[in-house]
Amino acid sequence: MSETMLALILKRLEVLDELKQIVFSLRDGQEEIRAEMEGLAVSLSVGEIAGRVTAIESEMRVMKADIAELRTDVAQLKQDVSNLKNEVAELKQDVAELKNGQLRQNDMLATLSYRTLDHETQLRNLRRTAN
Repeated sequence: MSETMLALILKRLEVLDELKQIVFSLRDGQEEIRAEMEGLAVSLSVGEIAGRVTAIESEMRVMKADIAELRTDVAQLKQDVSNLKNEVAELKQDVAELKNGQLRQNDMLATLSYRTLDHETQLRNLRRTAN
């Protein structure tokens, strides 16, 4: 079960990396748009500039919404990873308790085996003396 959790953690981390790449891509796109605006501002009329600014602002609103959604996803991933860490810690504790119980059972079996051999030896000796 801990392998499943580790696989889930790795998958979540991969998603987090993908989300970071998307954010970086969005930021690069925003910088490209700004550079394009600066270059076009000189050659375009005021009406054309206003139309492009409106389009760029619209794209920026979409990007900001995407970034906000990514931040929410990252926060959820962090919470999930934290929960998984806690569950892994609990599993480790359970495994340790099981190991200790198994060691106690092994000790008991060894003691019982010794006693059984001792009793069999005593019974053999009693049978010899009785015959």
